[in-house]
Amino acid sequence: MTPIVISCPADINGDNVVNVSDILAAIGNWGGAGVGDIDGSGIVDVSDLLTIVGSWGPCSP
Repeated sequence: MTPIVISCPADINGDNVVNVSDILAAIGNWGGAGVGDIDGSGIVDVSDLLTIVGSWGPCSP
């Protein structure tokens, strides 16, 4: 089995750009698990938002 490599984990909505849509998706699940939990901590929090902001812009191919 080949592992799946996520090249742009901050791109929550999968449009190959990290932008306000990804921030809104994370905020929409604030305090929950799953969508927006980029760091895998089990909760969407400020750490995930900082990752989104730090990854801002187009994803690398």
